[in-house]
Amino acid sequence: MSTQLGHYVYSDGLFIDPIWYRTAYDVDGDAQFLYRHFQETGRADGLSPHVPINNDWYLINYPSVADELVKFGLHNTFQHYLRVGVQRQYAPVPLFDETWYRQTYPDIAAAIKQGMFFSAYQHYALHGAREGRLPGPVSGRNAAAAFTRPHLQVEPRSWFERKLAVDHEYRYHVTRWFSRPLYQSEPDWNGFNAADFAEEPYLRAFPDLASTFSADMFSNARDHWCRCGWREDIEGTRPRLPGYSEVRYLAANADIADSVAAGRLPSGYFHYLMCGWKEGRRGGVQAPALSRRTIDLLEITEVVRDFADRPLISVVMPVYNTPLPLLQQAVTSVRRQLYAHWQLCIVDDASDDPVIWEALSAFAKEDSRIVIRRLPENSGISAATNAALEMVAGQWIAFLDHDDTLTTDALYEVARTILTHPDIDVIYSDEDKITEDGQPASVATRKPDWSPDLLFSNMYLGHMLVYRDTMLSRLGGLRGDYDGAQDYDLALRAAQAGARFHHLRKPLYHWRQSAGSTAAGLTAKPLALERQALALMDALTVAGHPAKVEQSFAPGNWRISTVLPEPGPGYCLVLTGTGRTRPLYGEDYHPVLNALSSVIRSLSLAQRHLIQICILTEEALSADARRELVYMLPTLPTLLVGERSAWPTIINRFVADISQTCVLLMDEGIEAQVPDIFTSLSAWLFRNEVGIVVPRLLSERGSIIASGGFMAADGVVEPLQGEHRLAPGPLSVMQVPHNVTVPSHPCVLIRRELLNRIGGLATTLDLRDAVQDAGIRAIMAGYRIIADPGTECLYVPAAAGQPDSGLLRQRWPDFQDPYYPGQDFGAWNAEL
Repeated sequence: MSTQLGHYVYSDGLFIDPIWYRTAYDVDGDAQFLYRHFQETGRADGLSPHVPINNDWYLINYPSVADELVKFGLHNTFQHYLRVGVQRQYAPVPLFDETWYRQTYPDIAAAIKQGMFFSAYQHYALHGAREGRLPGPVSGRNAAAAFTRPHLQVEPRSWFERKLAVDHEYRYHVTRWFSRPLYQSEPDWNGFNAADFAEEPYLRAFPDLASTFSADMFSNARDHWCRCGWREDIEGTRPRLPGYSEVRYLAANADIADSVAAGRLPSGYFHYLMCGWKEGRRGGVQAPALSRRTIDLLEITEVVRDFADRPLISVVMPVYNTPLPLLQQAVTSVRRQLYAHWQLCIVDDASDDPVIWEALSAFAKEDSRIVIRRLPENSGISAATNAALEMVAGQWIAFLDHDDTLTTDALYEVARTILTHPDIDVIYSDEDKITEDGQPASVATRKPDWSPDLLFSNMYLGHMLVYRDTMLSRLGGLRGDYDGAQDYDLALRAAQAGARFHHLRKPLYHWRQSAGSTAAGLTAKPLALERQALALMDALTVAGHPAKVEQSFAPGNWRISTVLPEPGPGYCLVLTGTGRTRPLYGEDYHPVLNALSSVIRSLSLAQRHLIQICILTEEALSADARRELVYMLPTLPTLLVGERSAWPTIINRFVADISQTCVLLMDEGIEAQVPDIFTSLSAWLFRNEVGIVVPRLLSERGSIIASGGFMAADGVVEPLQGEHRLAPGPLSVMQVPHNVTVPSHPCVLIRRELLNRIGGLATTLDLRDAVQDAGIRAIMAGYRIIADPGTECLYVPAAAGQPDSGLLRQRWPDFQDPYYPGQDFGAWNAEL
C-alpha cells in the first residue's frame, strides 16, 4: 500500500480517499477498514472509493490520456487525474471548470495551496455542491442537467450519488470511439455579427439566464451561448428553442445543410441562433397553422334521432373563485351540446365572491338539467368534485374544469362511443389549448390509444375524461390527499383496478391557458408535482412493485427506477456484424470489440460469467480480435459465421438452446452509453405484459436516430429522426418511457419465452425486418413494447440505413397501430 495526494493506493490498483468515503457515505474508520468496507459491500452498493470521475468524458476531452495511461503504467483514469490531471487543471467531469472555480472562489484556491484539498473539484464534490457553489460558468440547474444526463435533475448532489459509473475492475482499455467530441476547439465566431443573435427567443426559452446577468456571469444571452451554450447543445444537455426543428431548417436552407455536412458549422441550430432568426430564415421555429374541426350539425342531429338508447351523461364541475366570464363560457359550452341528454352538476367550493353563487343560481333556474350545491367552507378540489358526484343521475360521468370548454359535439361523441363499445369503463379524448380570451393556442394533441406504460410516465390522458359510475364508486371517488394531481391518481387507480380504457380520437376539449393553470405548465402548480409522484409511488406499491420515482426531462414527466429481485434475470447477448475493422475519424477500429466493450466494461468479473455471449459475423474474426476477447471476457464467447440472409435462422437455433431469461440483440455499430445496459433495459420487465424493450439510439452528432417506431398507413415511422436528443415530441414521449409498436432493430432486449412463443424470428426476412416483424407478432400475442429514452446508445452503422421499404405494412395490411396517433411528430411543442 502507498499514498498519493491523500489517497491510499492498494496493490490491486484501488484508490481509497478516506475523507471522501467518510463524508459521502457516513462510514467511519481508518483507511484499511474503509478498503475492506468498499470491497465487501461498497462496490456492490455502487459506492465510489474516491470523488467520482467520468471516464468517458475524461478520455474524450483529453485525447492524450489514453496514450499516457500506457506510457506511465497507470491503472485507470483516476490515477492519471491524480498524477497528471490535477497539475494541468483538467476537468474530470462535464461542465466543471477547475480554473474558473479557483478564480471565482479565492478561499478555495487558498485552501488548495495550504494542502486542504488536492483540487477545486475535490472541494466541490465534498462541500461545494451542498453549499450551492456553481461548478463552472453555467447556471446550477443546467450544470445539474449535464451531470445527470439523460434525466434532468435539480440537485447537483444526486449526480455524485447515482449517475457516475466508476470503472474499478476493467483494466483492459478499449477506446470509446463514437463519443469523441464533434468540436474539440471553439467555432469561428468572426463571421457572425453580435447584433444578429436571437436574443429575444433565447431568453424567452431560458429565463433562468437573466439571474446570471445581474451576477456578472454573462453580459447577455449571446455571451452565454458563445461561452458555454453551444457546447451544452452539442453535448445534448440543454434543450433547444421550443418548436425548433433541425431537419426542417436544414431542408429549407441547403447552404446551411452543406456547411453542417462539411463540418464548418456544428449544427443548423447554431446558425439559426447566430443569424438565421434575425435573417428570417424559414424552417427554424415555425408556428403551425391552427384551425378548428368542422362539425356537421345536421348529420349529428339525424344520428342522435336514430340512437337505440340515449345514455344520460352527468358532467361534474367544481368551482372556486372562477372569473365570471370563464365560468359562463364553461357552462355555456355544456348547454350548447348537440347531444341533449346531459346533466351538469356544479359545486361551489365556498368561493369568496358571492357573485359566483348568484351566477350558478341563475344557470340552474334557466335550465333544469343544471343542479348546484354550495359547500359551507373551502374543502379542496377533490372534496368539491366528490360532492358533485353525489348529485349525479347518469351512468356516465364527465369531468370539466371550471375555466375550460367542450366542443359542441363532445357529449354526442361520448354517447356514440358508449353505445358502440358497451364494455368500456373509461373514455378519454384528444384536446387542444386556448388562450385566456378563448383563441386557439395550439394544434390538437393527438394521443395514443390505451398506453399503460406511458401513463406511468405522465398524465397523458388529460382531458376529456369520462368514467362509468360503477367504476367511480368502486374506486371511492377522488382522494383529497392528492389535490392538484387528483385526476392522475384516479386514472392510476382505475388502471390498477383493471378498468378498460377507450381513446376517442377527436379533440373534444379546449384546455384554457391561464395564470396558475397546469395548461400553462406544471411549474405553475408545484404542489401538483409532489402529489403526482406520491400517486405514482402509491400505484407501484399497490401493484407490488415498489420503486423510486424521479422527475425526467421536465415537470410532470416521470421515470421509475425499479430494483430487480434477486437473483436477477439471466442474459444472453447476440452481437452481429461484419467481423472486420473499419475506418472512423481517420483511424481503423474494430466495431465488434468496441460494441462488446461498451456493454461489459462496467460489469464485474462475476457478472460477466453470468452472461452468455454469441458473436455472429459475416466473416471469421481475426486472430488479433480473438486475442482481445480473451482479455475482455472470462471465457471465450460462441463465435458463429454466416451470411446476413441466414442470421435470423442462426439466431433462432442459438436461442433455442439457452436458458437465459432475456436476449439482447445488438448490431456492432452500437456503443452503449449507460453503465449496465442489461439491467437498465430489463428493469421494465417487472411488468409481465412487457416483452420487448428498446433504448434510444443517437448518432455520433448526438441527434436522434431511433427510439422505437410506429406503423403508419404507408410503413414504419421513426419519430424525430435527426432532431436534438432533448426534443420532447408530442406529450414528451421522446423523453419518457413509452409504448411503441416497432422495435429499433440495432439494439433490442427480448424475453426468450416471447421469442419461443411467436416461433422465433421470421427466417425469410433480413434481420432488421425480422426484428420489426417480431414486434408486431409480440403485440398480437398480447405483449407490449417499451421504448426507454433513458437508456441511450450511440449508433454508427457500417453503411447508410435504407429507407423503410413498406415490407412490414405489406405483411400486416390490416394492423392498426394503437400507439401512433397519426400526428406529425415534427410538429412537437408547436404552440403559438
